[in-house]
Amino acid sequence: MMSVIDDVECYGTLLDSSNFEVICEEEDDDFVWLTRDSSKLRTWNDIVKHLKGKGINVVEISAI
Repeated sequence: MMSVIDDVECYGTLLDSSNFEVICEEEDDDFVWLTRDSSKLRTWNDIVKHLKGKGINVVEISAI
């Protein structure tokens, strides 16, 4: 399943235990995110807003 939120492609189903592969505009900035607080960041919209709020130029996120 794919959603597009604020120009970010979001793939997969969100689970409380989900980790994320984050793809950024600059390849060297890509990372795996393991520390999401699932009680606060519950939706793809929450996650995109959180990452962009930290100045991360994210283009794609996959739940893994």
